[in-house]
Amino acid sequence: MSDLVPEYWEYGTSTVPPRARRVGWLLALPTLMALPLAPKRLGPAIAQAGWTLTLSVHGLCVVAAVVLGVYADSLCYSPFQGIWALVSGPTVEPADSEAFERARTWSESVRVFLTSVVNLLYIRTRGHGDIYALIGGLAAVPAGTWLVGLLLMPFVSAGERSRLLYLRGVKLTLWSAACLVPLGLAILGVVYLGVTYDEHFDNVEWETTFAGVAAVWSLWWLSVLLRLGARYGGPADGPGWQPRQPQCNRCGYVLTGLSRDGRCPECGLAVHESLPEARRPSPWACAAKIGRKPGAYARTMWRVLRRGSFFRSLAVYDSLDAAVRFAVWTVLLTAVACAIVATVVGAPYEGTPLERLTNITLRFAVATAIVVLLFSVGLALMALRACRLGWRDPRPTTAVVCYGSVVFLPMVGTLGVCALCMLLAYEAGWMRGWLLVPILGWVDYELLWWLGLSVLPIVAFIWWALVRLRRALRDVRFASA
Repeated sequence: MSDLVPEYWEYGTSTVPPRARRVGWLLALPTLMALPLAPKRLGPAIAQAGWTLTLSVHGLCVVAAVVLGVYADSLCYSPFQGIWALVSGPTVEPADSEAFERARTWSESVRVFLTSVVNLLYIRTRGHGDIYALIGGLAAVPAGTWLVGLLLMPFVSAGERSRLLYLRGVKLTLWSAACLVPLGLAILGVVYLGVTYDEHFDNVEWETTFAGVAAVWSLWWLSVLLRLGARYGGPADGPGWQPRQPQCNRCGYVLTGLSRDGRCPECGLAVHESLPEARRPSPWACAAKIGRKPGAYARTMWRVLRRGSFFRSLAVYDSLDAAVRFAVWTVLLTAVACAIVATVVGAPYEGTPLERLTNITLRFAVATAIVVLLFSVGLALMALRACRLGWRDPRPTTAVVCYGSVVFLPMVGTLGVCALCMLLAYEAGWMRGWLLVPILGWVDYELLWWLGLSVLPIVAFIWWALVRLRRALRDVRFASA
């Protein structure tokens, strides 16, 4: 090995991927049926499909989900009414003309997307405001697809150009509409069981199970979407395949031709601290066996929280998949912790044991799904902001955001401790009768106390996390590996 720094690094560039074969019209239906089962394997081929085929498949999945939703919605009132309405046309009035109008219960709230198209076509609404709301909701579906593609960009990046990366995220999102069909089947199954065996469950609101169905489906759809983009099979065109000049880890000065034992002429940093050999994968990325994952996760979490220089020695180009999996574990643990706190704080203490168990289970599932979606969107926005909406290579910044997501765990722990203190104080009678001010009559003072106890440590955590994130992004800006 030469003692001089070369013109380009031999490390840090992506290997040329094998070009995936494009999905054609003949294989579209089998691919669509196998997509929920093997998204990681089919992802590269789906990303190479044409836009006409992609939009056609997306429309087919939405129509199939709408048909299932209409039939499930009508099954609550008159069997086979939904299919009869679709076949007969808008001149046939259903037995219950308001079946598509009210969305008050859990089941109808979940089915509102699946029935909104038919609702608009049959003009079941009575007021202009409802029609405008439906039109806006239908227009938000394609807009949401392009937005999800934008949020997906940092986590599926293989080093391609920002335009190609964005279009790949949008295309994968459109194909992920295949997950709507299992959702429609699940809703139909729940409705059928509820209608058939309702007399055996008089004390249990079976319609509340739609919240649990929607929660489980949301988590599954998010996992399918991430696995669709886990592999890349497109052209090797982008910053991931371009040779990179050796730069100083601190100031970005080009080190080509300098001695490996010297120092940067600009800032004085030792050259060997900017070499690729100075960067290593995290303990999490090095743990290959599943049995070692919990211990590796704990060690990585401790290093991220304790060491401010963790990202100075982290290899950020070759371990993006491991960083994304680390963020998935973090978000799931955070969601479970938040769900436990929400369940303990608002757990029902009345009703039969079966009703209490059902409500607690559904509350836990819904809280988990909501927190997972919120934290996933938050991570995506942070990663997009860090890479300037894809104009800078998203891989190093996404790795920083994914590993830095562990700050959520102490924040949730703080919320849990504050909630426990609030419950103990309330049971001891210290809080009863407080804050009974007329202007606060509409406020749940238990929740107000909980927020009041937790707002200061949460603000401190957020400030500390933002400072650490800024420092970490500066440490990986000129990373060599």
